Amino acid sequence: MEPQSSKLHKWISDWVEQLDKNKKCPFAKPTFDKNKMKAIMLNSIDAYHFWHNVSQEAEKFDDTYDVVIVAMDTNETIITPQQMQGGVDCANADYNNRNMDLWCLNLYNELYTMVLLQRLSKLDDASLQFEKKDYYKNQHPYMYNKHIKTRRNMRNRLTKT
Repeated sequence: MEPQSSKLHKWISDWVEQLDKNKKCPFAKPTFDKNKMKAIMLNSIDAYHFWHNVSQEAEKFDDTYDVVIVAMDTNETIITPQQMQGGVDCANADYNNRNMDLWCLNLYNELYTMVLLQRLSKLDDASLQFEKKDYYKNQHPYMYNKHIKTRRNMRNRLTKT
């Protein structure tokens, strides 16, 4: 599995460079450079294996890393883009219902199907900074509502412990 893992690491490194170069996320490169990003490459035979591993990583998320990525080779006979989005939405609702300060993002492309686990509070804090700089002003209203406002509403539902 090492060749797959190093291939994934290279892909993530290139992706982070593009995010930084295109000013899409100022947090990605520092997180990657400080080794605060963990990537797990799975050899998933079905969707249940993939989501089981995502669930395991979510349960043990302890801030050792700012981002935990669970990935597999993209295979639409295992998980389609629509199933991936539904799974992420369901996971986020579950984390919120269990009062977990965790958020699941998905990335689906021709090479990899992946979930990124991060602290909901940290993502929302970053989005508040972006809003002050009008970062979202040209974003499609549906995407803004789904990814920023909904996430913020879910953060506000968390009870402080």
